[in-house]
Amino acid sequence: MSTLINGQHIDSVSALDRGLLFGDGLFETLAFMDGHCPLWDRHMDRLRRGAEILRIEAPERGRLKDECRELAGARGKRVIRLTLTRGTGGRGYWPDAGAPSTRIVQRRDWPTGLDDAHRSGLKAITSTVQLASQRLLSGLKHCNRLEQILAAQECQARGADEAVLFDQDGRVAEAISSNLLLRIGGQWRAPQSPSAVAGVGLAWLSETSPLGVCRASI
Repeated sequence: MSTLINGQHIDSVSALDRGLLFGDGLFETLAFMDGHCPLWDRHMDRLRRGAEILRIEAPERGRLKDECRELAGARGKRVIRLTLTRGTGGRGYWPDAGAPSTRIVQRRDWPTGLDDAHRSGLKAITSTVQLASQRLLSGLKHCNRLEQILAAQECQARGADEAVLFDQDGRVAEAISSNLLLRIGGQWRAPQSPSAVAGVGLAWLSETSPLGVCRASI
């Protein structure tokens, strides 16, 4: 079984789960290598921040790590998707403040073709989809990803591998499922937009690399 739901080896959630009904939740996509996730703490900090903003019960970190490691295994490379929803309960858009959250841990194969993409690059387009700006949700990796799905469909229709997305104010925001790092005028720049996800990899690179990454509106 490649899925754990609330620690149980099952692969389905209630039809009343608010993550299914309303996208009321958060998710993290974690890279595990030989049982270790290099950016674990950064992922957990972002998840905790999102849970605090959405007022969703956050699971205990140690339990999450045990469940992720159980599925990832001790050898090889795996992708673990962690989804946290508000669970069931409430009335329509009005949630039950005391409802326990639902945590879903899923194992996925390491993506193929990464080495080829690093060597040959990707065909990218400028998407016509503009990302909405909502101050309260800024930077969160929440479960409402319809804009990214529309952009991915546009890529499929135009024979592209990836797309650059702008926000509604015309600023460069991000790619469909990753942050951007641009070389402009001899300097590395990370686009700054409230519509973009606060990427953990980009944060690590900005803080630890000697590249001198500058965050700026572009």
